[in-house]
Amino acid sequence: MYSAYGTFGVVLGVHSIARWLVIGLGLWAAARAWMGRAGGRPWTPADTRIGRLFTICLDLQVVIGLALYGVFSPTVTAGMTNMAIATRSTAYRFWLFEHPVAMIVALALAHVGLSKARRAGGVLAHRHAALYFTLAIAIVLAVIPWPFLTYGRGLWPTR
Repeated sequence: MYSAYGTFGVVLGVHSIARWLVIGLGLWAAARAWMGRAGGRPWTPADTRIGRLFTICLDLQVVIGLALYGVFSPTVTAGMTNMAIATRSTAYRFWLFEHPVAMIVALALAHVGLSKARRAGGVLAHRHAALYFTLAIAIVLAVIPWPFLTYGRGLWPTR
């Protein structure tokens, strides 16, 4: 699991594996909110629980990502040494700006959605959760470094 890359590889491996938990929980939370909205079902403690699990996993994923960004990533370090060149490079721009900013926005949306849903209660809660959780998971899915992208990474950590 990225062992040839030392600490960076281990942290990146954890980050890569945790993405699947975030995706799964995000899709589950959004689907549950849409089903609750469509069925006119009131907000329940189970809805709060899945929304909270999604936001907590996203919190942890962002913290790991910030550790990669600020401490461990050789790509970010190289890009920071010459920002003029880095901003003209699709790959460096993705790793320096697009990926971290978008993930922080997704995190904020997930938290806002959970907060608004818990405060609203009732049927209205599902509308808030459906909107914000869907936006959050759509952003997450849009800025994952999928393997088909030129700067992409594998779907699962390998050696």
